[in-house]
Amino acid sequence: AWDTQGFVQTGWQLPQQWQVQLIQLGDVPTVQTLPLNDLNQGQLEVKLGSDGGVLVIMPLTPFTSNPGTYWLNLTP
Repeated sequence: AWDTQGFVQTGWQLPQQWQVQLIQLGDVPTVQTLPLNDLNQGQLEVKLGSDGGVLVIMPLTPFTSNPGTYWLNLTP
């Protein structure tokens, strides 16, 4: 008999969850988390200093190793 212990029933589709953070570089780097709505959408207006920054986009959906896709729009 097959033992289901250690497995999680998920159905055929998992909703993708994301976390987006902006790391502003400088003498003291700062991390700002972008709030996302229920559709995983967010908007952030920021002025980066001369040191620039790093935008980190992290898929957080548990129980999968499949790649997630996203759309990003940057305007000067």
